[in-house]
Amino acid sequence: MVQDASMAHRERVSDLHIDPLTWSMTTSEIGTVIAVASARGLVAVRIGADETALEREMAEEFGRSSLRRADDAMAGYLAALQAHALTGRATDLPLDPRGTAFQIQVWNALRRIPAGQTRTYAQVAAGIGKPTGARAVASACASNPIALAIPCHRVIRGDGSLAGYAWGLQLKERLLALEVQPQAA
Repeated sequence: MVQDASMAHRERVSDLHIDPLTWSMTTSEIGTVIAVASARGLVAVRIGADETALEREMAEEFGRSSLRRADDAMAGYLAALQAHALTGRATDLPLDPRGTAFQIQVWNALRRIPAGQTRTYAQVAAGIGKPTGARAVASACASNPIALAIPCHRVIRGDGSLAGYAWGLQLKERLLALEVQPQAA
């Protein structure tokens, strides 16, 4: 049965409410970071400048009734995300992304791109066995629900230029620069 996009979206969103979600936020050098997690792992990470707007966005996406603020429980996630953003160090945080099979395949491929390196949309597509799927990879990157831990900022255009980052091209450029800086031991 073929479903229209709005029906598929409603079903995907309703799936998020199956288990309780916890959330917290922190302010860091890259902006305010808000994280939402299920019992299985991170479901969403967003970056912004306005705490109120980020809270409202999460409430609209997940429904206030399914969200519970848990600063202590989320502290480890937020610390790891911040360290990852500032150093590019790999993170083995448990993730619970919600998406299509193709999106999850792309997001898993993005997690294998080493810090300080980039791949083109076409290279990612070829790497997952879809050599003509660069546009579909770009779409999956644009749908990435877990900023930083799924490093879509490491994906660039075929000509080497930066393109499309939900949290702004300036932040994408900054994250890439932070990853190539030598880190103090």
